[in-house]
Amino acid sequence: GVTDAVSYTLTYFKNGAFEGEITLLTPSGYIVDISDWDDGDTISAVVNAVDAAGNVSIDSNEVATTIDRSAPTVTISVDPTPVPPETRIAEPRPIWEWEGHDDFSDVDYYLVALDLEPAFRTDETFYEPASNLPDGPHTLWVKAVDAAGNESDDWEESVVLIDTTAPEVPGMPVPEEDPTNDNTPTWSWTGVEDDDFDHYNVYEDGVKVAEVTEPTYTSEELADGLHVLEVTSVDDLGNESARSTQGHVLID
Repeated sequence: GVTDAVSYTLTYFKNGAFEGEITLLTPSGYIVDISDWDDGDTISAVVNAVDAAGNVSIDSNEVATTIDRSAPTVTISVDPTPVPPETRIAEPRPIWEWEGHDDFSDVDYYLVALDLEPAFRTDETFYEPASNLPDGPHTLWVKAVDAAGNESDDWEESVVLIDTTAPEVPGMPVPEEDPTNDNTPTWSWTGVEDDDFDHYNVYEDGVKVAEVTEPTYTSEELADGLHVLEVTSVDDLGNESARSTQGHVLID
């Protein structure tokens, strides 16, 4: 306080307009009741010292703060984008990203938890597991805490179903004739019946040459000689099976 002051005048303002004035005999704090003020309202105040002769000091530095009782919110996304309807992904180390929002204060930090692990505090807006997660469902939970100490009302959750399991291996490709004088032989094989099956990759003489949805393939013009065909099955997440047993054809 000021050494020759005998009192202090606290003047406070609501959104820049005069709201009230309090006289204090000591340089102590004072609680202003703003319970009926709205979130977003700004309260500011200055203090003047008054001596025994009634002289008033210049204004102190103004102190201001914005009222914020509102809980922040969080939105979460995950990379790669899950495939509906069960939020399936083939990535065992997905990256979750989130964005916090608060109308009146900045988000200060986040509380994050994966599955049943304890929550931890972080200033980051993303999370990547340190190691591969096992196949199955996994949930990331996030809460935001703003600069006023308000915490999200509920945990925001993002669920993924990790599926890195490849579909079954197709049967061995078999040419219609072997040997043959047809330089465009047609092959067929026993297909797969996985619910999430998408297509077959066709490998001819070790090189991928086509993607087909039915268990048959007709080669393009091949040179005379021995040729090898292998196929794999691929699901809708891109998981690919091992290659089938090699099929052979001799063109002459």
